[in-house]
Amino acid sequence: MRIFLDVGAHYGETLQEVLKKKYNFDIIYAFEPSKKCLSKLKKYKSKKLIINNFGLGKKFENKELYSPGGLGANVYVNSNNQNTERILIKQASKWFKNNIKNNDI
Repeated sequence: MRIFLDVGAHYGETLQEVLKKKYNFDIIYAFEPSKKCLSKLKKYKSKKLIINNFGLGKKFENKELYSPGGLGANVYVNSNNQNTERILIKQASKWFKNNIKNNDI
């Protein structure tokens, strides 16, 4: 299968492009931990698209996301912005093991 991973899908800017037929992806996984972005991501309708409301990381944990919904959103302390959102991070290696096969591209 031809798979595309959109890690940090934000508002779907990359999805606009990769959902086009010319790329011929079988599955598109979008990862976006911020609930502020979900409503805009859900406007993309495709049987190929799977939206995951979590981030990928080294281990399973809950973290604070600074500047959620912003282009510079991140999990590192930012003294300039007190706007935060509690997000879920899942272990990337486990997710890959459960969802990607050896012959996937």
